[in-house]
Amino acid sequence: MTFYNLAEVVLEWPVQECIEIEGVKYLLAHAMTTHPHKAYRDDYYMWGEGDEQEFLKNGIDGYISVCGHQNQGGGSIWKNRIGNVYICDCGSGDKNGRLGCLCLETKEEIYV
Repeated sequence: MTFYNLAEVVLEWPVQECIEIEGVKYLLAHAMTTHPHKAYRDDYYMWGEGDEQEFLKNGIDGYISVCGHQNQGGGSIWKNRIGNVYICDCGSGDKNGRLGCLCLETKEEIYV
């Protein structure tokens, strides 16, 4: 039987994932996304680039970003005004939080 250190396994995962569904490009990440061809700092997976307000307002041109990390919507999935940033952290670890899921094809929000 092989045992793995969970932190070592997670650190091997990509910082973000770029996918395309029906011609729409998505960036999926824990905290923040960045343009796919940009280099990352070692701590990027937790904090992004530090300019959260600019990211939340404008996103990444040409992509829809789907992230978690910080509850922006008061228990609901939050999206910016132009619809290219979704924050899906709905506080599921909090006493009154819930788990939020976003269907990428339809943008339907599902809560548990």
